[in-house]
Amino acid sequence: MLKTKAVFERKTDDFQPRDCVIEKVVELASQEYDAFSKNMLDDYDFIKDNIDLMYCDGEGVYHCLMVIGQDRRDGILVESEGSSYARYSSFLPNAADFLAVQQEQKPVPGVKLKDLMSISLQDIHLVHIDEEIELATMSELKSDTLTLEGREEWADVLNADVVRIFNGVYGVQVECSGVKAQRLSDFSLMLAGHCPAQDYEKWVAQEPEAPEIQMKQL
Repeated sequence: MLKTKAVFERKTDDFQPRDCVIEKVVELASQEYDAFSKNMLDDYDFIKDNIDLMYCDGEGVYHCLMVIGQDRRDGILVESEGSSYARYSSFLPNAADFLAVQQEQKPVPGVKLKDLMSISLQDIHLVHIDEEIELATMSELKSDTLTLEGREEWADVLNADVVRIFNGVYGVQVECSGVKAQRLSDFSLMLAGHCPAQDYEKWVAQEPEAPEIQMKQL
């Protein structure tokens, strides 16, 4: 028998989960958390102090706080939408376990981004360890993706350190360090085709065209 906590809705026809990004974890003392969980429409300083982190972006993704309490297993996601109270909230059972799993993700020792190209990654997103960058889906990144000129032009990005590889909101994400955030973003956008055509043709190896098959008349 397993025990947990959940919020049940009566005669619901459809659950509508939202994609969300936890921008910050706020830990309260046990009594403060208990008081907050029972009075979420009150104004709170910890919400007011983090108003800029909470919003719904153009793709409908909720950026929120995770509020947890000392010695409490569960948590609450809060998106205040510019207010000092929990205008939008979601109960997160076993939040402590969720955080523990996230923190267990270990850095990849001594691995560079170029090392991953030998295993042919597909539909990945590069993220920077310290700064948010514009994400772009790279459909493929393999050993022969770049031309010699491309490898020389993007050598700093290829030599970036791989901190971790994880499943994020947008799919498989590769977190990197040791490279400028803007360069990492520009590299992703370039491979996604968001660059001048002449640069793309110069840096990205083109697939050879299939030979035409001549049909003989009998």
